[in-house]
Amino acid sequence: MKKEASQIVERSPLAAPVANVMGVAIFSQELPYYWAMFFYYGNGYWWEKGIPVQPEDMDAYFALEKKIIEKHHLKEPFEWK
Repeated sequence: MKKEASQIVERSPLAAPVANVMGVAIFSQELPYYWAMFFYYGNGYWWEKGIPVQPEDMDAYFALEKKIIEKHHLKEPFEWK
């Protein structure tokens, strides 16, 4: 599953390095949750499939994100200000 997910991300144009201000704006406005759901379910997942745009319990979301980052030795996607 992890290998398949990595391949999906690598094939996406969204995985290209951020090279300009617009790229920064696009990636920094959304939670990693949004991008994960976008990659998995496709564009419009929130209204086409009834999946929430963001989880209702944000504390649980951030705890899970931290656990995944630590477990897989990942870098923080970005810092929240």
